[in-house]
Amino acid sequence: MWAGGVILSAFAAGCRPVPLTGEDLGLFVVDGVLVENGCAPGLSPRNPLQFRVALRRDRGTLTWRVPDGAPAFGTVASDGAFRLRTETVVPAWPADPAAMVRGCSLQQVETVEGRLSSETLLDGGLSDAAIVHDADVEDAAGASDDGGFEADGAVAPSDAGRADAGVDRPFSFQASSRIELVPVLGSDCSALLLVQGGSFPTLPCTARYELTAHRQE
Repeated sequence: MWAGGVILSAFAAGCRPVPLTGEDLGLFVVDGVLVENGCAPGLSPRNPLQFRVALRRDRGTLTWRVPDGAPAFGTVASDGAFRLRTETVVPAWPADPAAMVRGCSLQQVETVEGRLSSETLLDGGLSDAAIVHDADVEDAAGASDDGGFEADGAVAPSDAGRADAGVDRPFSFQASSRIELVPVLGSDCSALLLVQGGSFPTLPCTARYELTAHRQE
């Protein structure tokens, strides 16, 4: 069975903390349902799937980070539409020129596309439902700030409670995650196919999750 990571988690283990910039959008609990798997039984990802992800926004850049993992970077528009993509090459077996055996490596491409939603606009503007009055701002200024998911996974003071960004309001998102396995150019991965005794019906192949998420309070 293929052991590659899914949902932009290929870099999610044993990584050094990376300083992150921009607006903290919060920590989200994500539920995923596998709706397509053209790679089975070679690829057997978890179903259903649940994980947490911290999101940050710095202008048009969205940072997606599983706790204790390295960040993935993508784009986010002012209407909340976002897209992230990672590519990882995983070797199946090395080439053996003496035995006239070509090596096989698969490129795992993961793409997540979706839309953030909340009562506030992501470009920093406020909707009518999220207008903050002066008294509220004064109260907030005198209160302690316990928000913020930092790069090392710790909870520390941050801009998570900023009234101008409106991130005190609950956020959610819906997205689709597409996972593609593609033989690297020059590889011979035919032995991985079912007709050759392997476990993949075809290569390239695709699997897809539908994701729903809510901000963790």
